[in-house]
Amino acid sequence: MHGSTRARGQPRTARAPRRVVVTLGAAAMALCVLLLPLASSLSLAAPPSCAREASVEALVACLAARMPRAGAGYVPPDAQARAEWRVLVASMLRGACADAALGPALSGVYRVVPFRAAGEEHCVALEADGSRRGWGTLVVRAGWTRDLSVQVVHPIADVGTEHQGAALYAATGARSLVLAGAHRAATSEPCECQGAPASDAAHASAHFVQVAVEEMDRLDRLARGALLALQLHGMAADSCDAVDAYLTDGTSRPPAEDGAVRRLQRALLDVRPAWSVVAPGDGPRCHLHGSTNVQGRLLNGVPAQEVCARPAESATGRFVHVEQDPAMREAAAWAAAVRAAVPASSRHAG
Repeated sequence: MHGSTRARGQPRTARAPRRVVVTLGAAAMALCVLLLPLASSLSLAAPPSCAREASVEALVACLAARMPRAGAGYVPPDAQARAEWRVLVASMLRGACADAALGPALSGVYRVVPFRAAGEEHCVALEADGSRRGWGTLVVRAGWTRDLSVQVVHPIADVGTEHQGAALYAATGARSLVLAGAHRAATSEPCECQGAPASDAAHASAHFVQVAVEEMDRLDRLARGALLALQLHGMAADSCDAVDAYLTDGTSRPPAEDGAVRRLQRALLDVRPAWSVVAPGDGPRCHLHGSTNVQGRLLNGVPAQEVCARPAESATGRFVHVEQDPAMREAAAWAAAVRAAVPASSRHAG
């Protein structure tokens, strides 16, 4: 043995076994050190609990149960988080679905996970377990058949619209579902836009919903696409007398006869002829036009930096604002009407 004074076959000294024990202990410790990062990565790789649900409807129900309620608090995203969300939205719309798209401000706050339901592949960006900032969720369908974005901006507050929106997205082949992450009055702190609470996605230009729609709009214009946003709201039963559902294009003007509002109106009346479904210019009249809605203003051509103060001068046909009585939030009827009114597209990401 090189470097040893003990002859071959000479009995070991009493220290030799101790040396072996120490060596084995060090090896075990090293193995534990090597396995700790692996265990940590396996834990991180597990999807958030809501993403383990079996359907889009169940996913949204799980998310809604965790949303901050009125007065429960909302953490407005800063400029860095909004910039990273914009990049993530673009990545998902282009077909990517991985946590690698998360920047440092979103890492640990959000997860991006594949989601399979009813034989279809989706990608979901949602807050990680334990995060309650209330920023919202984006779901993108890989093999979409309608260039339709179903949007729920007042979950919980507009009772049941989150469940209706999930069912509509699931049943219509829509490309995306945009879901705000908190009650519209989760905070009383006003945002910089229209004096609305920062948690009111329909009137806050720095909200994740608005950032997502801005990115959808940008990519759609680049592709010369046919994006249509269908935004679901709920009115009180006594808000507009004798009106069950009120459809607008985000303005108070009568909609084009061949546009999405009129097509949806006719289709809905075919499905539910007893309902009173009206639009501007019809009777009975309703005042809930959605003309201050910042997503509607954007999609109607108002520059993003001006949506807080400037109303749309005309409609582009890319936005449908729905107000509905509580009894009319019937997902199956709306899904049938949407399938009839919104043509399927040959251009898809799947």
